[in-house]
Amino acid sequence: MAICVASSCTAISLHTGQPTVTSDSASAPPSPSTHRAEPSSQVKQSIQDRAQSPAFSASVAPVDIARLWKDALNEYTGQTGADLTTDPLMIRLNECDKVEEIMDILQERTKAFGEFRNGDAKVQLLRTLSPIVTAVLALGPSETLGEGFSVVCPPANAIVGAIAVLLKATKDVSTSYDSLVELLNGISKFLERLALYGRMSLTVPMREILIKTLATVISILALATKEVELGRLKKYVRTLLGSTEVEDALKQLTRLDSAETQMIGLESLRLTYSLAVGLDELMKNGKQSTAEIKAAFENMQSSMTATGQLILELKHDSDVQKHHTWLSPPDPSVNHHLTSRSYSTGTCAWFIDGQVMGEWKTTSSLLWIHGIPGSGKSVLCTAIIEDIKRLCLIQQKSILVYFYCDFQDAAKQNVRGLLSHLLVQFSAESQYCNQLLSRLWSSHRSGSQQPSEDDLRQCLKRMLEHLADHYLYIIIDALDECPSAGLRSHRKDVLDLIQTIIGWRCRNVHMCVTSRPELDIREALDVLSPRSVSLHAEDGQADEISAYVRSVIESGPVYQRWKVQDKKLAIERLSEKANGMFRWAFCQLEMLRGCHPATIRKVLDDLPETLDETYRRELQKLDIPSWEYTHRLFQCLVVFLDDRDRCGDEDSPIRPFLGAGISRVAASRG
Repeated sequence: MAICVASSCTAISLHTGQPTVTSDSASAPPSPSTHRAEPSSQVKQSIQDRAQSPAFSASVAPVDIARLWKDALNEYTGQTGADLTTDPLMIRLNECDKVEEIMDILQERTKAFGEFRNGDAKVQLLRTLSPIVTAVLALGPSETLGEGFSVVCPPANAIVGAIAVLLKATKDVSTSYDSLVELLNGISKFLERLALYGRMSLTVPMREILIKTLATVISILALATKEVELGRLKKYVRTLLGSTEVEDALKQLTRLDSAETQMIGLESLRLTYSLAVGLDELMKNGKQSTAEIKAAFENMQSSMTATGQLILELKHDSDVQKHHTWLSPPDPSVNHHLTSRSYSTGTCAWFIDGQVMGEWKTTSSLLWIHGIPGSGKSVLCTAIIEDIKRLCLIQQKSILVYFYCDFQDAAKQNVRGLLSHLLVQFSAESQYCNQLLSRLWSSHRSGSQQPSEDDLRQCLKRMLEHLADHYLYIIIDALDECPSAGLRSHRKDVLDLIQTIIGWRCRNVHMCVTSRPELDIREALDVLSPRSVSLHAEDGQADEISAYVRSVIESGPVYQRWKVQDKKLAIERLSEKANGMFRWAFCQLEMLRGCHPATIRKVLDDLPETLDETYRRELQKLDIPSWEYTHRLFQCLVVFLDDRDRCGDEDSPIRPFLGAGISRVAASRG
């Protein structure tokens, strides 16, 4: 799978699954600095290359692209046993020239998915296939790839045929579905880019680049078909799309949107110049036909449209910044980056790759993940966010908005902060949503007045209605950190908003909420019939804690002084008594780190049962000289809590810890 920008490509080797970088202008491998170049510098270089050369570079020596394509089809036959050049399906596809006609054929191959996930899976699969069909049809052989190319097998039909073979080979739907959709989304992402050139007059080198990429897609589909027949599709897709290099390249593609518009703007200047030369020749000696002049005018009109699009995008960016300044939404990315320190690739894989997550991503639903303190809810939320980020890179029309409630930040504890953040994020992703927010801004004296929460709520509703053809993922972490005190608590306001959004019955909205299992939250969400996950009670959570404990003890330098039997006992005891609490396991490991090897078994026989007991024991270890400083610290915390109580927050998570500390210090001083 190749991602091409100007004359350089980031690719995945089809045999090793490893990323490679190739240059069309030289055979020597690039240096590490070239491979790791910043996207902005690559964009700048791409624009410069376009300015210096009339087309993308390809191979130094001419390539027989018809032969190249035929070789790709022969390799496909060798991998799958299916001959796309003689398959009866090709006859039907050759008679199709509309997206709807091809989609009807593909729909016949999706019957096996009809009942999976209440039929929502089939709907999503067809939505995934539609942009692929649209993209490959734009790359018609006669207009784009050259006359006579169709004698081999039109690339559009071959790719659609290969997808049809893959669908037919997918027997175990429940095991392969999510990986299949992910793979097709990845392919769609590249074909969508190539389709842009279907409207241009291409040079031979550009055709060569196109056909090489299409041949790569055919090879990917061949290997996927082979792997799905062996029941290994998930592993194959993870290898193909899961590497950090490919993910970085996909992110770069997203960032290049505006840069590509600038490149098209540069092309506009060339086309305008060509038109001027043509008109000049016509006026001088009448050598150019009126048909050619008409074509030149059409090219110029297309270029002017592209330039106008660039202006619209610049205005869009300006409006987004204006709206951000006006509403001043909090920035949850700060929380995300902090929590990400505890996250690494593979964290929470038991949940990310599980059935619950798969169903939530494909069906309109509310997912409530709750757990006791220390169970790692925020880390799991971070893992979910990272997975959806990657999904949005390859899945067409997908938008992720996440929000972290935070007891340390007042703006992240109320519904206004959440609403403002949702509106600004959606407006940044959609021109129409941006216009909706601009109207709200104008109706409040050009931003000199603030809108009511009801105004914000109604604007959000209109945005979600407009984005009905998108996959919308809304993730809210730590809802319990919104204060619950008062007749009209901030927490109740946020819960009411969640109920309102679910009540709008938007089939494309996928909402995930994490929190402690507080009674008011449970009562508010239960009426919405959410998919509920008790994190601390999940077997996958227990297994991950056990793996974490084992990894620390077996790799930590301090623990290497222990006897083998003591290490084994520590792993067993901590895994058994953690009760789903990562924080508890972490605290015990830190405590054991300072123990003498001779006392390990005694300490393991007297482990605290809860986090509160763990904190209490830590306070009891304070040295007498430290009490004065500790007392001062607790005095400051008391003042902090008193201020929060006046603001209506009586449920601070540090209150029990503080109470125990004050009691301990007071007793020691008495």
